[in-house]
Amino acid sequence: MKIWYLFNNQSSYKHVLLFSILIIDFFKVVWLENNHA
Repeated sequence: MKIWYLFNNQSSYKHVLLFSILIIDFFKVVWLENNHA
């Protein structure tokens, strides 16, 4: 699978890290919006 290829490829490690950070920030914003609603 392409996902496992990204995890196994050291050159793509930073890309996977940035992608996971974007997902965490996205859910953080959604969580804050739901709590303030």
